[in-house]
Amino acid sequence: MIIDMHMHVFPAFAGSPDHRGNVSLGFGLVRQGDRILQVLPPSFERTSSPPEVALGYMDWCGIDKALLSQGPWYGLHDDAVARAVYRWPERFDGLAMYNPCRARSMADDLQRLMETAGLVGIKLEMENTRRRWPHVDLLGRDEMRVWERCAALNGLLVLHLEPGSEQCAAVEHLVQALPTLRVLLCHLGLAPEPGWQDQVRLARHPNVYLDVAAVPFAFREREEYPCPSAQQAIQWAVAEVGADKIVWGSDYPGTLVHTTYQQLVNLVRKHCPALTEEQRRLILGGTAERLLAQVGLR
Repeated sequence: MIIDMHMHVFPAFAGSPDHRGNVSLGFGLVRQGDRILQVLPPSFERTSSPPEVALGYMDWCGIDKALLSQGPWYGLHDDAVARAVYRWPERFDGLAMYNPCRARSMADDLQRLMETAGLVGIKLEMENTRRRWPHVDLLGRDEMRVWERCAALNGLLVLHLEPGSEQCAAVEHLVQALPTLRVLLCHLGLAPEPGWQDQVRLARHPNVYLDVAAVPFAFREREEYPCPSAQQAIQWAVAEVGADKIVWGSDYPGTLVHTTYQQLVNLVRKHCPALTEEQRRLILGGTAERLLAQVGLR
């Protein structure tokens, strides 16, 4: 089984990682303030990411299941994620997104989405969220109330931290305060940003995991596929914390402007020569299958 643990579906770009906002223009283009950006391939005619198209890519490339994520760049799409999970429960699991505008009611919102919509947890993207809401604090009173509820509901907390090692102490405190909470850190600690190895080492904690989503994309300015530096980063992380703490993810669809979906899965399936076949199996689906079986109200 191959599981994509970092995928995005959304009806339109509606994000605002800063105060400029994103507006879908069509054919993969987005207007952000006075800039026009090619954020998706031109074949994404409406600059949207329908679940039907995602399933087409998954079927084409042999991906059995995906965890639907969210982020400020794309916008808040709890309803779209919930609809996809409801319609294709065997193919999708989904995450709510932490909304600073509803901080005081977010714990109840999460419980409703997990109990009635079948979502399995919540995601907080610190980097883009704090650009607009700098008061957001991983250990803040409102935030901790949400993480405590997430733990009580057997949910998964997915964190996209800011670059560097400054937030590692907060994550350490969080997992010690809530030892039953399962935490998934995105993008292999934001490799190759300084401090990424410190984020990776957080997965030494029993309930902390890592995804490798968009790691080739992060190296795009310096090398083409098959991205030897990305391979080295993945292999280093496996040696450091073990393949049983690492899951594959694509960060579909944004990464398709640089790498095909097939190439993203093949980076682990066919490259990374230091990995054993068992390590590949764990990263591509074994670890994720075990993790997803442990979270949510099943």
